[in-house]
Amino acid sequence: MARASLILTVLLAGCPDDDPGGADAGDAAEPCTMEARLGTGGKGADFVRLAEGDDAEVILGYQGFRFIQTILEVSGVGSSRVNASFTISVEGQIPYPQWVRADVEEAGDAAYSDPVSIYFNDIPYAQIVGKRCDLAVEVFHPGCSDTFSVGVLLLDEDPCIQGADDVETGGCSYVDGGVDDAGSNDAGADAGADAGE
Repeated sequence: MARASLILTVLLAGCPDDDPGGADAGDAAEPCTMEARLGTGGKGADFVRLAEGDDAEVILGYQGFRFIQTILEVSGVGSSRVNASFTISVEGQIPYPQWVRADVEEAGDAAYSDPVSIYFNDIPYAQIVGKRCDLAVEVFHPGCSDTFSVGVLLLDEDPCIQGADDVETGGCSYVDGGVDDAGSNDAGADAGADAGE
C-alpha cells in the first residue's frame, strides 16, 4: 500500500494541473505574417509587381528553352529560403506544375529572390505568344505560407535569344526567329535575314 501511495505521489508531482511552460511557449510563437508576390525588374526599389493583365515577355533561351523571367518578393521571413509551388495555365493548354526553391535576400522592407524562370517548354511556341497565362502560386516557409494568383499576356517583342545574365543586363546574345504574323514558328530564316540587313 505504501508503495502504491509513493507511485501516485510521484505521478501527481510530474503532472501539474497547469503547465505554464506550455502556455508561455504558445504565447511566444509569432503569428505568420508572410506575404509573397511575383514581379519583375529587380530587387528593392527596382521591383515591379505583376498586376492582372500585364504583358510578360517570352524569352527564347539557349537550347530551345521558352520562359518568362520573374522575381519573388517575400515579406516577413527576412533573408532565408522559401519553396514555391506554381500552377501554370496557358490559354488552351492543360495546366501543369512547377516547383522552385529560392534563397531570398532582404532589400528594404522585403526579401527578393534571384530571377525565377517560368517555363513553357512543352507547349509549341506559336501556341504561347499572344495567349493569357494564369499563374497560381503558393510560397512556403517553415511555419507559414501565402498564396496568390495573377494573369498575364504572353508576348514576344524582344528579338533575342537570351540567357538569365542577358535579361539582367539588357543585352542580346543572338537574334531569335520569333513568330511570323500568321502565328507559325517557321519565321526563323526570314527574321535572321532581316536582322542582318
